Amino acid sequence: MNRVIHIVGSMNRAGAETMVINLYRQIDTENFQFDFLYFNLQKCDYDDEIISKGGEIYRVLSKNIFLRYYKIFLLLKGEKNIESVHSHMNINNSIYLFIAYLAGKKNRISH
Repeated sequence: MNRVIHIVGSMNRAGAETMVINLYRQIDTENFQFDFLYFNLQKCDYDDEIISKGGEIYRVLSKNIFLRYYKIFLLLKGEKNIESVHSHMNINNSIYLFIAYLAGKKNRISH
C-alpha cells in the first residue's frame, strides 16, 4: 500500500483541506492511503472520516520551531510505510519537504 502523508495545519472545512478530503473520498484505499500531520490537538471537522477510511492523524506540537522540525524529521524517518509527503503549508513547504528529503522520502509534493 502506498501511504501519503499530508502536512496541513488541521483538517477543518477550508480550501486545500476540502480539496484533499474530496480526493481522499475518490481514491482506491486498497492501494493508497492518506495520513495527515497536524500542528494542534483540536478535533477537526474531517477527523472522523479520515479515521473511518483507515488514515492516521499525527500531531506534532512545539512552540519551538526547531524542535517542531526535529519532531517531524523523527516521525518521517520512523514511519517506513509513508512513501510520499505532500505539504500544504505555503511558505514553509520548502522546509518541510527538505526535512522529508533528509528523512529519505523520495516523493515530495508542494501545494
